[in-house]
Amino acid sequence: MGHLLLAVSLAGLTSATEMVNININKRHDSSDSSESFYEAFNDDLARISLLALGCAAAAMYVWQLGFRFSGHLRRLSSFSDDRQRYFISAHESFARLKEHLIYAPLFRTRHNREFQLSQAVNMGNLPSRFHALLISGIIAMNVALCVITVPYRSTEDTVAGVIRNRTGTMATVNLIPLVLMAGRNNPLIAMLHVPFDTWNLLHRWLGRIVVLESLAHVFAWAVPKAQENGWNAVGMVFGESNFMLSGLVTYLMAALIFWALERTTRLFIIAYRNFGRQSTTATVEAMPGDAMRITLRLARPWTFQPGQHIYLYIPAIGWWTSHPFSVGWSETEEVLSDEKSMPISRQDLLGVPRRSTVSLLVRRRTGMTDKLFQRAANSTGSRVTLAAFAEGPYGNIHTLDSYGSVLLFAGGVGITHHVPFVRHLVAGFANGTVAARRVTLVWIIQSPEHLEWIRPWMTSILAMDRRREVLRIKLFVTRPRNAKEIQSPSATVQMFPGRPNIDTLVSMEVENQVGAMGVLVCGNGGLSDDVRRVCRKRQARTHVDYIEESFSW
Repeated sequence: MGHLLLAVSLAGLTSATEMVNININKRHDSSDSSESFYEAFNDDLARISLLALGCAAAAMYVWQLGFRFSGHLRRLSSFSDDRQRYFISAHESFARLKEHLIYAPLFRTRHNREFQLSQAVNMGNLPSRFHALLISGIIAMNVALCVITVPYRSTEDTVAGVIRNRTGTMATVNLIPLVLMAGRNNPLIAMLHVPFDTWNLLHRWLGRIVVLESLAHVFAWAVPKAQENGWNAVGMVFGESNFMLSGLVTYLMAALIFWALERTTRLFIIAYRNFGRQSTTATVEAMPGDAMRITLRLARPWTFQPGQHIYLYIPAIGWWTSHPFSVGWSETEEVLSDEKSMPISRQDLLGVPRRSTVSLLVRRRTGMTDKLFQRAANSTGSRVTLAAFAEGPYGNIHTLDSYGSVLLFAGGVGITHHVPFVRHLVAGFANGTVAARRVTLVWIIQSPEHLEWIRPWMTSILAMDRRREVLRIKLFVTRPRNAKEIQSPSATVQMFPGRPNIDTLVSMEVENQVGAMGVLVCGNGGLSDDVRRVCRKRQARTHVDYIEESFSW
């Protein structure tokens, strides 16, 4: 009887043990299955985020394609209708969209004017309403993808594990657009006609999101580990374990490839552009008003278009330092040889070597520009020639060829950006290749001495064929020493003392408007915000497109 009871007891114990093992195995299977589900779901969410950004880029491409097609039709129609009356009227719905979203500052009128802590340090500027909408969408998408389907009713370890893996995956996958947006050779700039400023803004906000997701990832791992083993164990893992690298070998590889390709492309461009039979040199002239005119003699011929800029390296000033500067003037000059004999045939004349030159206008600030100005000012004749590297050209996303009326506002050295457009539009008017019938340049300077900055360029423009029929120049001198300095050379080139009334100038152009009007501004943030405000008020009355050129960081 006792043996029977022992046998029954052992059988019961064995049965119970088997049941426990089965339940444990079920729980392990369930845990493994759940973990596999969430890992697969995290990858799906990562792909969804990239797909969402890709769809946004595709929508922008279609939007810009429509604008380019419309502009092309405007330009073609201008050849048969000088007044271009059909394009003067504004489209009611689109005008409201531009006034209240696309051109609108985030709050009242301030957008491009920077918040400055000092002359050298600024805190950036406010995004526009459209930019704020984009940023809000990216933030909302990342928050949603990080918290969706998290099993909040499960154990703390399970919740922490899912959040840890989810935020780690999102932080890593966001590195792909983060690196792509930061590159100077970002292919989306030319494809979508979106300026570098916008990509840089999105890059900064996406970087903040990556930092926050990375912190959430670390804390979601560290807090449960500390509760279990203490913070000393957490510190040991950070110092000795390779776990930090385990989650960065998938999407991170794509980000690294983008980064490496962009840097390799830049190095190749710099080497190709600046080395040949001759190397690129920069002649720096110190000008009145703490400005410099820099003339680059390039090693190889370049083709520049209005609105483009380059990055300039001058090793004698700073080996790794580069700054972006708008191209103010470009031309091709003949390279004279040492041979004393004259060419005797047309083939000899055509075979004369030619070299591209590019001119920049740079205002003295701090750092590189201050050192460069001092180097030139202390040289003989306030001029010095140094070895240089030029990288580019970049930009050229705006075209003004389809506008019957073009109004250009420039403040100080911002004139550099407008001079190529003026030159192009005047030549296009004479050749019958652009829609422009009325081009007005408004340049605001502090002193008449600043006219020396662009005197050789403007002399060439004023001598162009049919210039008087299309171009009007209005110069505003804010700090004249006396009234005699303010003299208008002609009816098409006028000088005025003081600051311009932006509202009055835009109203005068609207009254004489030909076709659609394009307003381009390049200057300090206050000037840009004033012109933006006035153009927004005109949206319901007439077709006015506002274009802002800035290089904010």
